[in-house]
Amino acid sequence: MFYKHSQYSIFDIQFSNESGFTFIEVLVTVLILALIMSAVVFQGPKFLVSGRDAQRKVDLKVMKTALEDYANDQGCYPANNQMNNCTSTILEPNIKRIPCDPQTKQPYSYSRSSDCISFELYTTLEKTSDPDIEELGCDDGCGPGGDYNYGVVGGKALLD
Repeated sequence: MFYKHSQYSIFDIQFSNESGFTFIEVLVTVLILALIMSAVVFQGPKFLVSGRDAQRKVDLKVMKTALEDYANDQGCYPANNQMNNCTSTILEPNIKRIPCDPQTKQPYSYSRSSDCISFELYTTLEKTSDPDIEELGCDDGCGPGGDYNYGVVGGKALLD
Protein backbone atom coordinates (compact mmCIF):
# COMPACT_ATOMS: atom_id res chain seq x y z
CA MET A 1 0.00 0.00 0.00
CA PHE A 2 1.25 3.45 -0.82
CA TYR A 3 1.32 6.07 1.92
CA LYS A 4 1.01 9.77 1.34
CA HIS A 5 2.98 12.15 3.55
CA SER A 6 1.59 15.23 1.92
CA GLN A 7 -1.12 16.01 -0.51
CA TYR A 8 1.06 14.74 -3.43
CA SER A 9 2.50 11.29 -3.92
CA ILE A 10 5.69 10.40 -5.73
CA PHE A 11 3.59 9.39 -8.70
CA ASP A 12 2.09 12.85 -8.96
CA ILE A 13 5.42 14.61 -9.79
CA GLN A 14 5.30 16.22 -13.17
CA PHE A 15 8.36 17.28 -15.12
CA SER A 16 8.59 20.75 -16.52
CA ASN A 17 9.42 21.44 -20.13
CA GLU A 18 11.79 24.17 -18.92
CA SER A 19 14.53 21.87 -17.59
CA GLY A 20 17.59 20.91 -19.69
CA PHE A 21 19.35 22.72 -22.50
CA THR A 22 17.89 24.19 -25.62
CA PHE A 23 19.11 23.18 -29.05
CA ILE A 24 20.72 26.60 -29.52
CA GLU A 25 22.68 26.29 -26.26
CA VAL A 26 24.01 22.88 -27.25
CA LEU A 27 24.84 24.12 -30.75
CA VAL A 28 26.78 27.14 -29.41
CA THR A 29 28.70 24.91 -27.00
CA VAL A 30 29.62 22.47 -29.77
CA LEU A 31 30.74 25.33 -32.01
CA ILE A 32 32.96 26.80 -29.29
CA LEU A 33 34.53 23.39 -28.65
CA ALA A 34 35.05 22.92 -32.39
CA LEU A 35 36.85 26.27 -32.62
CA ILE A 36 39.13 25.39 -29.71
CA MET A 37 39.91 21.97 -31.17
CA SER A 38 40.67 23.40 -34.60
CA ALA A 39 43.06 25.92 -33.03
CA VAL A 40 44.85 23.08 -31.26
CA VAL A 41 44.98 20.93 -34.39
CA PHE A 42 46.25 23.69 -36.68
CA GLN A 43 48.46 25.59 -34.22
CA GLY A 44 49.69 22.62 -32.16
CA PRO A 45 52.48 21.59 -34.55
CA LYS A 46 53.83 25.16 -34.54
CA PHE A 47 54.08 25.03 -30.76
CA LEU A 48 55.86 21.69 -30.96
CA VAL A 49 58.39 23.05 -33.47
CA SER A 50 59.02 26.10 -31.30
CA GLY A 51 59.43 23.87 -28.26
CA ARG A 52 61.95 21.60 -29.97
CA ASP A 53 63.90 24.60 -31.27
CA ALA A 54 63.97 26.15 -27.80
CA GLN A 55 65.23 22.84 -26.40
CA ARG A 56 68.00 22.75 -29.03
CA LYS A 57 69.14 26.26 -28.12
CA VAL A 58 69.14 25.47 -24.41
CA ASP A 59 71.02 22.21 -25.00
CA LEU A 60 73.77 23.98 -26.93
CA LYS A 61 74.13 26.73 -24.35
CA VAL A 62 74.28 24.22 -21.49
CA MET A 63 76.79 22.10 -23.40
CA LYS A 64 78.93 25.17 -24.10
CA THR A 65 79.15 25.96 -20.39
CA ALA A 66 79.88 22.32 -19.55
CA LEU A 67 82.58 22.15 -22.23
CA GLU A 68 84.23 25.32 -20.93
CA ASP A 69 84.24 23.87 -17.41
CA TYR A 70 85.62 20.59 -18.74
CA ALA A 71 88.43 22.39 -20.57
CA ASN A 72 89.27 24.41 -17.44
CA ASP A 73 89.60 21.16 -15.46
CA GLN A 74 91.28 18.99 -18.12
CA GLY A 75 93.26 21.59 -20.07
CA CYS A 76 91.61 20.52 -23.33
CA TYR A 77 88.18 20.09 -24.83
CA PRO A 78 86.92 16.49 -25.30
CA ALA A 79 87.91 14.67 -28.46
CA ASN A 80 85.36 14.57 -31.26
CA ASN A 81 84.60 10.88 -30.78
CA GLN A 82 83.84 11.43 -27.08
CA MET A 83 80.94 13.72 -27.88
CA ASN A 84 79.11 11.60 -30.47
CA ASN A 85 77.21 9.43 -28.01
CA CYS A 86 74.04 10.70 -26.34
CA THR A 87 74.55 8.49 -23.32
CA SER A 88 78.10 9.69 -22.69
CA THR A 89 78.76 11.03 -19.20
CA ILE A 90 82.04 12.73 -20.11
CA LEU A 91 80.78 16.18 -19.06
CA GLU A 92 79.77 15.13 -15.54
CA PRO A 93 79.30 16.72 -13.04
CA ASN A 94 78.15 19.67 -15.16
CA ILE A 95 75.59 17.68 -17.12
CA LYS A 96 74.64 14.08 -16.45
CA ARG A 97 74.50 12.97 -20.09
CA ILE A 98 75.26 14.62 -23.38
CA PRO A 99 71.91 15.90 -24.69
CA CYS A 100 70.66 14.89 -28.11
CA ASP A 101 68.36 16.50 -30.64
CA PRO A 102 64.78 16.25 -29.29
CA GLN A 103 63.39 15.07 -32.62
CA THR A 104 66.10 12.95 -34.25
CA LYS A 105 67.59 11.66 -30.98
CA GLN A 106 71.04 12.09 -32.59
CA PRO A 107 73.94 13.95 -30.97
CA TYR A 108 74.56 17.53 -31.95
CA SER A 109 77.41 18.24 -34.35
CA TYR A 110 80.58 18.80 -32.32
CA SER A 111 84.10 19.48 -33.46
CA ARG A 112 87.21 20.45 -31.55
CA SER A 113 90.20 22.17 -33.06
CA SER A 114 93.33 20.06 -33.46
CA ASP A 115 95.23 22.34 -31.06
CA CYS A 116 92.51 21.75 -28.45
CA ILE A 117 91.79 25.43 -27.85
CA SER A 118 88.33 25.80 -29.40
CA PHE A 119 85.18 23.91 -30.29
CA GLU A 120 81.97 24.28 -32.32
CA LEU A 121 78.50 22.88 -31.65
CA TYR A 122 75.83 22.96 -34.36
CA THR A 123 72.22 21.99 -34.88
CA THR A 124 69.42 22.66 -37.34
CA LEU A 125 66.45 24.66 -36.13
CA GLU A 126 63.15 23.67 -37.72
CA LYS A 127 61.79 27.21 -37.77
CA THR A 128 64.01 28.69 -40.47
CA SER A 129 62.59 32.18 -39.84
CA ASP A 130 64.14 32.23 -36.34
CA PRO A 131 65.88 35.61 -35.94
CA ASP A 132 68.92 33.95 -34.29
CA ILE A 133 69.73 32.21 -37.56
CA GLU A 134 70.19 35.48 -39.41
CA GLU A 135 71.92 37.11 -36.44
CA LEU A 136 74.52 34.32 -36.41
CA GLY A 137 74.92 34.60 -40.17
CA CYS A 138 73.78 31.01 -40.64
CA ASP A 139 70.89 31.69 -43.01
CA ASP A 140 73.00 30.21 -45.84
CA GLY A 141 74.35 27.39 -43.66
CA CYS A 142 76.95 26.98 -40.95
CA GLY A 143 79.14 24.25 -39.57
CA PRO A 144 80.61 21.25 -41.31
CA GLY A 145 79.43 21.22 -44.90
CA GLY A 146 77.14 24.19 -44.24
CA ASP A 147 74.50 21.70 -43.12
CA TYR A 148 73.35 23.56 -39.99
CA ASN A 149 71.65 26.86 -39.25
CA TYR A 150 72.41 27.43 -35.55
CA GLY A 151 75.47 26.97 -33.42
CA VAL A 152 77.69 28.04 -30.57
CA VAL A 153 81.45 28.21 -30.37
CA GLY A 154 83.85 28.33 -27.50
CA GLY A 155 87.50 28.73 -26.81
CA LYS A 156 90.06 30.95 -28.39
CA ALA A 157 89.08 31.00 -32.07
CA LEU A 158 86.21 30.19 -34.39
CA LEU A 159 86.92 27.22 -36.63
CA ASP A 160 86.37 27.63 -40.37
